[in-house]
Amino acid sequence: MEKVIKLNAINSAPYTEQNNIIDFEIPAGVWDLSSSYVNINCRIDVVETEVVSGVGVYPMSLKWGSNPTAKIPNVALVRDARMTCDNKGMLEDLHHVDQLRMTIKNSTSHNYRTQDTNYLDMTPFPDPQDGFNNTKSLFREFNKLGSIKSRALDICPISISLSDIFDFCSTSEFDTNRAGTARIRLRTNINRLAVEQDESDCFDGADEQGELKDIDDSSDGKTFVTKVLYTDLASSPYYVGQKLLFTSTGGDVIEADKPAVVASVSWDRTVGSANIGLITVITEQLPFTALTAGQTITGISVDQELIDSATVSYDNAEIVLKAVDNPTNPDGFAYNTFSLEQTQPNGANPFNKMFMVEPEAENIILLGLDSTGLFQEDMNNVLSYHIRCNNESTSDNRDVRNLSGLWNEKKRQIFANMDMPINNWDYLTGITMEDYGDRYFGSPADVSRVEIMGSPLPKSTEQKQVSFELNTKDVDNPINSISAFKHLPREFRY
Repeated sequence: MEKVIKLNAINSAPYTEQNNIIDFEIPAGVWDLSSSYVNINCRIDVVETEVVSGVGVYPMSLKWGSNPTAKIPNVALVRDARMTCDNKGMLEDLHHVDQLRMTIKNSTSHNYRTQDTNYLDMTPFPDPQDGFNNTKSLFREFNKLGSIKSRALDICPISISLSDIFDFCSTSEFDTNRAGTARIRLRTNINRLAVEQDESDCFDGADEQGELKDIDDSSDGKTFVTKVLYTDLASSPYYVGQKLLFTSTGGDVIEADKPAVVASVSWDRTVGSANIGLITVITEQLPFTALTAGQTITGISVDQELIDSATVSYDNAEIVLKAVDNPTNPDGFAYNTFSLEQTQPNGANPFNKMFMVEPEAENIILLGLDSTGLFQEDMNNVLSYHIRCNNESTSDNRDVRNLSGLWNEKKRQIFANMDMPINNWDYLTGITMEDYGDRYFGSPADVSRVEIMGSPLPKSTEQKQVSFELNTKDVDNPINSISAFKHLPREFRY
């Protein structure tokens, strides 16, 4: 039987822009860190535009403040991270975990795996299997059938695997009886995250999803039937508790943007029924003026109601540890860690920079970042780069040109040195919701290619001098900053 324990963070919540440090202790025991994780529990509260027509439930998520359409992994909530233990001291001390792990995760995680975990993400994208609707949310529980109202969740755990933060935590057996009490400190990006309403494009009228059948005086004025038939419920954008804006353009009642909350949703699956495949929506209140004898309402459509504002609060945090039932007591294990050096090109083209690199470093990974400090620049603007180590070219005196076979070979070598698989060769870092649709269901040519730069490095007994030259196309659209992560292999011994 698996044993799992939950331990609250040492320092108290709520966590804010000022109180953004979260500390944990890992007590005596033998722990499977690869299956352990951190929960940062939060909730999203909304202020509605109006409540006279009823209280709605809105799809919400967290976004990187300066790029509200970007899809980012939960680990981006962590800016810096440190892990120590009593008997061995410092294990890892990482700066800009958000930049490093988002890039590595996007290269090593298959896009289908990204879809599988979408419902756990703080920034979910509209799932193509869900008709590109917005009804998958960590912060809400949506009901697409019946009369039980969807609800906003009070405890929403943003789960971050320890192995997503620290490569040290990829081990399946860590004995704190021998290593001593371990401590983890996380500096979060709470100040960079903003709460956003997930706006659906399903009601734009292009595919009639937002169009409803006409009604007459025989209707109760609260029952509406879709024009579109649905072969699966996932494709339907309607749910119980949804606040919609009703508009009519014909008949005896012409009104626009009249709010009403959905009280129930039904889906006709009766074989032989004239309405098979159609969705029936019943509202809590009359959206339109009540009909009198002989009157009709035509040209009915709906749109999503937008909130007035929203706030997010981080109410507590916990570490979830999985115990090892039958430990094998290994002497230790190998892992990877990274040091970081940052620089700014300041519009220079070509841009040249000398990095001082640790003797044991096996790779240097360079990320060209935009003004957000997290997302990579459009690397189509890069012509080439060249790396020399101790004045010797790492690419046989050839420039590593963008989109070239050598560019991909360098990436393959880097990840092979880290013993990590590459499952996405052209996956977008910080992929947007719009790009997701284009990339996987449209024209890949419409999507910018985003990649890492870098090279394997020879081990040495002394510090290495690594020179980096970057050539770009557009001098008016320079790379804002460059983060150079130096890959340092480590071995832990008890």
